[in-house]
Amino acid sequence: ASVDDSTVEEWTQRLSTILDGFNENDVFNAAETGLFYRATPDRSLVLSKEECKGGKKSKERLTVLLCSNLTGTEKLKPVVIGKSIFID
Repeated sequence: ASVDDSTVEEWTQRLSTILDGFNENDVFNAAETGLFYRATPDRSLVLSKEECKGGKKSKERLTVLLCSNLTGTEKLKPVVIGKSIFID
C-alpha cells in the first residue's frame, strides 16, 4: 500500500519533535522477522537428462527479534522465539 507524501512529511516532523532531546545512541528500533530454517531453495540446478523432483515446503519457522540503536553502534543479541510445546 502506498502512502501519500503529505502523510510522510507529517510523520517525519512529528517523529522529529518526539525524538527532540533524546541522544541518538539512546533511541532503539526493534523488528521481528521469520526464519524458515528448514526451507529448501526455490530453484535447483538440474543437469540435462536428470530428473528434478519436488515436494512440499516446510513451514517450520522461528521468529527472530532484532534490535539496534539509531546510530547502529549498539546491536542487541537477537531474541529467538520458537514454537511453544506442552511438557507433561
